Formats: sequence, structure tokens, C-alpha cells
Amino acid sequence: MASSRFPGTEGRPLQIRTNLYPLRISNGLLVGIYEIKGRLIPSENTNLDADLIVSRADIHWYELFALFAKCYSDEFENSDIRRCIIRGPSTPNGLKVYVLPAMSSRAIQIGEKQSFSMPAYDRGEVIGTHQLFVNCLQTINIHDQNVCADFKDLMQDNVTELLKRLYFDRGYKLMHKDLYTKEDKQVVCGVIDVLKGMRVRVHTEVKGHPMLSINMAFLFCFRVNIQLLQVYAALFLDWPLEEVDFHADMLKGVTIEGSDLRFFRELVKGFKIKVTQLSHDTFRVLDITQEPASKVYVGPTKLTDHYSNEGYPVLLPLMNAVVVKRGSHEMSVPMEFCMLSESLQKLKYVMEHVKEQISDIVAVAPRPRFDYIDAIGEKLTAALEVPKRELTLLTGLQVGLGPPISLEARVLDNPETTFAMEPPFMAVPFKTKSVKYVFFDLSTPEPGISSSQVMEKFINYLHDQDINITPNDLLHERRFQDSAINPLPLTYLASDFRHEILAVFKKLSDGTFNYDKNCHHLMFFVLFPAPKLYPVDGLKILRETGKNLFTPAGYVSQFMKPRTFGRLDELKIAFNLAMQINAKLGGTNNTPTDANKRWQDFVAVSTMFVGIDTRNFNDRRANGVVTIATSYDTTGMKYRFYRRRINGSSRITIRWEGIIGDALAKFEGPFPKRVLIFRAGMDDNQLVNFESRSEVSQIEAVLKNWCWVRNYEVPKVTFIGYSKSHNVRFMRTDDMKEVEVDPAYEGEMAYNVPRGTVVDHTITSVETFYLVSHVATKGTANPSKYFIIEDKNNIPANDLLFLLHTMSNLTPRSCVPGRRPLPIAYCKLLLNYTFKSMAEFDRTDIGDIPESLRTTPFFI
Repeated sequence: MASSRFPGTEGRPLQIRTNLYPLRISNGLLVGIYEIKGRLIPSENTNLDADLIVSRADIHWYELFALFAKCYSDEFENSDIRRCIIRGPSTPNGLKVYVLPAMSSRAIQIGEKQSFSMPAYDRGEVIGTHQLFVNCLQTINIHDQNVCADFKDLMQDNVTELLKRLYFDRGYKLMHKDLYTKEDKQVVCGVIDVLKGMRVRVHTEVKGHPMLSINMAFLFCFRVNIQLLQVYAALFLDWPLEEVDFHADMLKGVTIEGSDLRFFRELVKGFKIKVTQLSHDTFRVLDITQEPASKVYVGPTKLTDHYSNEGYPVLLPLMNAVVVKRGSHEMSVPMEFCMLSESLQKLKYVMEHVKEQISDIVAVAPRPRFDYIDAIGEKLTAALEVPKRELTLLTGLQVGLGPPISLEARVLDNPETTFAMEPPFMAVPFKTKSVKYVFFDLSTPEPGISSSQVMEKFINYLHDQDINITPNDLLHERRFQDSAINPLPLTYLASDFRHEILAVFKKLSDGTFNYDKNCHHLMFFVLFPAPKLYPVDGLKILRETGKNLFTPAGYVSQFMKPRTFGRLDELKIAFNLAMQINAKLGGTNNTPTDANKRWQDFVAVSTMFVGIDTRNFNDRRANGVVTIATSYDTTGMKYRFYRRRINGSSRITIRWEGIIGDALAKFEGPFPKRVLIFRAGMDDNQLVNFESRSEVSQIEAVLKNWCWVRNYEVPKVTFIGYSKSHNVRFMRTDDMKEVEVDPAYEGEMAYNVPRGTVVDHTITSVETFYLVSHVATKGTANPSKYFIIEDKNNIPANDLLFLLHTMSNLTPRSCVPGRRPLPIAYCKLLLNYTFKSMAEFDRTDIGDIPESLRTTPFFI
């Protein structure tokens, strides 16, 4: 890779400021890095309980910490040099610690390993022997090596700790490495607290110039000390708890079942609760039973009778019981006795019907966001300037904070694509085959409105857009509901829906319908019922029922919400839906125009574009999913799609042999001279460290082997990482005259940097740059950060930036430019589809993509 490629030279200048502050280090400091491990060997004559006696036991980190200080007390207590110990990350069976300044060589030398034995005490009684093992890993000069991971980790922890001290009087708490406070919190649905806070991150990619980013952050958690029943009532029954004086007996006679039970169980599993009638201890929720409390037994006694006998009458005998655990003891508890504990508990997932409320709260425009950042930065700067008696990393290095970094960015011209033209139109409508269709109407009827007529009118609109479909291509239509007053139960509707799909499949295979897969393409249209008629997330059940049948059978489908279906007479709504349908059928919505000569020149050299993305489950025991998109022609517009479960212990990658070989074999046109890979799903550390380079090596090895066997020239690889979890934000500070404000931005939103803004100097290394290719619909635009991991094609900076900006404008289902280049935009949509179309919490097998859908973005 050419180290001098950046900064690029194209684009209009734009003055911006960032949320990055230079970390000024005035003093060099030798820091010792030590790994410590320990174990407890119990005495033979001990009075400990038998189940606690083992031959050896690892020691908790805080005991290791104390033993380490005790073993080297001469260095910490009896020395003329003040030293402090900082806890580092855990290691297998041990702990890494940092000592500043480093211990003297007479205590321990670099590479030396020492061991210690000393009595272990419990309440003044000797219970065994502590053994401590110390390994001096290295001594580093932090001032000279501020790109090292040790500096980054140390500085991050120390700055966070200082901020925590500064804001302790406002009740800030450390949660997931960030600080949040209940001050000015906002409440959603009466049970969810949205807490505002701060996120600080240390950035060391620019050698010799470490920086600190400060950003506004939000945490979504459940309110403390509320009944578990309130969570259910607010999120699943949609009760406005702010207006209702809630009492437990309001749910008398209720049982939770079906999709509500499934989602509620997953939402609260692992919650910390208190069962105040029994004790003040904290319990952990294991499950919500499927049986009502009146049918659950404690030994030979019914649960309701058991608690009544103990003096706690059960008000809600039919409400499901809660299985809780404390230590190794499990028991069932009536739900009305369960209260959320005083500790903050983060939401595992945000339910669909509250997402919009939460997004409105967290979408903060640039000006108020940067005002908040400045207030934190000023307080932190002042705190670092006050002399400290206590020795810490910050005082030892004499760290100061410079003013926030402002710089000159560049704004690239918007690329010439189909959707940049007025009015927008679909570049390549699907005409290859005649499209037959089936219409399933799951909605309840509305007076004066015929869903069949609305559907027929929309099919005519598709035909007017040059898609090869007409109302005469209707194979089958079925309305499932006859009454808006008495809608079918969800379980019955889902079952009827499933049987009808299978019946249609049978007619397709036995020739009942006028359908030939060699001459026709088939699409299933499904109209959802109104969400308010069914339990929260009930529509997911219907979607999964259909998708899990349509996709394996090799058919594409389009699910439509009543709100969208009722507005199909609006051209914007109709066109957006038409784009999704056209793409699923195999058409192309948006392409670079012929006038975009730079793009045409680039793809004139045969190129395969590859996108890769990864998503893991919350349960670390479950292997995640990797999705891959590979272009299969010289235009870079047509893609093949793959998905795989992640290998064994890895949480990132897969085996590449079958995918790379299939993609190369199916490539149409001259064999690729180069392969451009865009990689999402890795964080910044994974992109710059072993994981990304390991993946590059694996892919290159597969490419070489495949090509050598067939005597092909091996394509040169460019591997570019993509990230948006970097904590960096921008705000324009110009007069807004030379570079116009995007028409989509109004009021405070006008301070967002325009799309096409690129930053590739001052705050970036030679391998990284930031690009804003989208328009933020709310709040402050989050720039995409790119990492050039490998570039054997030596693409010049201006060409590379143009390429990424263009591919981010080729959104597959919208007229609005996106944040991701096309290949990884597809990968994200396929991940979303994969996770949504499977049973939400029972993902044992994702299944392969049928060959008939391999080249179709059926998932958008």
C-alpha cells in the first residue's frame, strides 16, 4: 500500500470541527507490565464446608491484586519512588497489571518469572496456602509508544475513572464502559428509562498524537423497583401506565401465551428481581412458565396453596409463575410478587412499537450535541490542569487536554447515478420473464375498500413501470378474514395461512395453475392485518410462517403493512414498493449512468466486488452468521448471495473454499483481474489487528489454489474494512455559502456535514479515512470509517474515495443514498432477513439459499 496516497485532492473545502481532543503528554514514564496468576491450596485440617474443598482453586482478581502488592511491598511502601498499580485485562487464569513507574530490576527483571507462597486466612484462621506466580512481560515508555494497545487501554480506564469522580455529585454510574445518569432521564411506555450520558474513547491511530473523543450516549434500561407485571402490561398490552393507576389485580384471570409468552420470556430472562414477600435478597429470573400459577406445584402442594399457607395470598392464580434462582436454589414465584431490583438493567432488545419513541429521544442535532460535548471537555480539561497529590497514570504522564480539533474537510461531488436524475426511475425494470403472482389477504375488511381492487391497481402501476406483470397474471387469491369486529385468533390465522401456502405449492407442482418456472417468475404478495388487532410482535409470527415456506421453496415474496397498502395511490409510496419488488424479481433500480465515465473506466478492468458482514447472537454459546455478496458480472451491479454459520470458537469468520470457488466459477465475462472486498461486522480493533489480516490471508490462499489448478492469473486483492462504532462526530463551522446545505436538513440539522464529506488527514493514519455518504434523517450524521487492510491494486486516493462514494449511492431499495457501499448494504439486509425470518430465539439452522434465489436480493 502506498503510504503517500492520502490525503486526496478532490472536493470542495469545508471547515468542520470534531469531537476529538488532543491528549498532550508532557512527561515520559516507564510502565512495567506484569502477568500474575495464583491459586489456593486448602489445608488438610480446615473447617470449610466440604463442597468448597478442592485440591486447588483459582484466586479472584482482587485477591491477586492484594497479594501482588504484598509480595512487592518494598517497591510500593518502602521505596523513595511513589508507585501505583493499575488493573489490566484478564488473562487465562490470571490478570495483567501495570505498575508505574516500573519496579526496579532488583525486584524483578524483564522476562523473569517469580513465585511466592504465603498462608491464606479466613476470619483469622489459616485455611491453606496462597501461591502467586509473577511474570514480568515488558517495560515500555508510554510517551514513546502511544500507539500501543497498552497505552490505549490504560488511558481509557484512567480518563473514565477521572470523569466518574468529576460527575459523582450528579449520580453518574459506569455502565458498559460509559457513564450515565438518571438526571434528565426520559420515560417510554412508563417502564423504560432512557438515560443520557457520555462516552469517551482513546484514539491512537495517528502515531505520536493520541486523541480523546467525547460523545453523547444513551442507555435504555428498565425502571427500577417496579412490578414485573407493569413491564408486561406496558409493552405487551400497550397500557398507558402514565395515565393508569396500576394495581396487580387489574390482571386477575390473565395468562400469558403464544407469541406474547415467547417474547416476554426472552425479554426478562436473566433479570434481577426481588421477591419482597420472601426475603430482601436478589434473585435472577430463569423463565416464565407456560403453565398458570394455579397448575404449578411446590412438591405435592399447588403453588397458590403453598404461598397462601405461608401467609401470602395469591391474587392472580391464573397468571403464569416465574422461575427464579439464587445460588443453586431454584423456585417458582407468583408473578405479582416479583419486583425489578434497584440495579439498572439494560434492555436486551428494543421492541418494534417503542423504537420510534426511543429514536426521537436519542436523535440529537449537531449544535446541542456539541454543546454537551464542550461542557464535558471543559470540565475534564480543568480537572487535568489541577496538580494532584495522588499518583495515577494521568498525573504521572502530566496529561493535558488540548482544544477540540478543527480541520478542513473536503466535499466530493455527488456521483452520477440513475436516482440522481429527475424524476428518478428504475434503471433496469424486470422483463426477463412474465411475472405470475399470488395474493394472500390476512387483513380484516374495511367498509368501502376492496383490497383486491387496490392490488389490481398497483399491479397496473408496476406494469406502467415496465415490469412484466399484469392483473391477468394472478394465479390465486385468498382472503382469510371476514369480520373486522371479530378477527381470527393469531394461532388460527397463522395455521390457516400455512396450510393455504402448502396448498398453493401443491397446485404449482401438479400443473393446476398456468405456471411454468422456465417461462414465468412467481411472486407472493401478503397483506398483513392491522398490528393493533394482535399481540405485540404478533406480525412476526405471520412473517416467519410465510418466509420459512417461501424462501426454502425458492419463491420471492412481498409483505405489505395495511398503512402502506392504504397509501398506494401516493406515487412516492407506490414507487418505493415497486423498487423492492423490481429488485426481488431480478431487476436493477439504480446504476451509475453512462455519463459517469470514471465509473465506467474503473469497471472496464474486470473486477469482482465482494461484501462480507457478521452478526452474533447475544448468547455467546450460539454460533453467529456471516453473509457474503459477490458480483458476478463486469458491471458490478449483479450479485450472488451466501450465508454461513460461523466456525467453531470464532465469532468472526468462516471457511471460504466453497464460496470463493463458486463465485469465481459463476463470474460472467472476462475473468476478474482484481477482487475488491468490503468488510463490515468487525470492530476497529479486529480490523487493525489479527482477525482482519487472518481473513485476508485465508481468502488469498483460496484464490491462489483455485486459480493455480485452472491455470488462471490470480486476481489482486484489495480489502477495505468498514466501521461506524468509532465514537467520532463532525459539525460544519463554515458560513454555509460556499458549500450548500442539503435540502433535507432544516433548522439545527443544517449543521450536519453534507453527504460526500471526507476526512483523510490530521485525525487519520495512512490506512484510514472517514466518509459521510448519506443524509441523516434525524440527529447527527455518523460518518463511516474505512480501513485499508490490503491493497495490492494500489488504487489512488481520489479513485478509491470516488468508488466508495458511488457505491454508497447505489442503494438497492431506496432513492436515498446510504451509508454502506452496495456489497455490504446487501449483506446487512440479508443478515436482517436471516434473523427475522427464523424463529426469533430458536436459531438452530439458518439453511442455505436455494439456487433459484442465489442471484436475487429476495431479502430486501
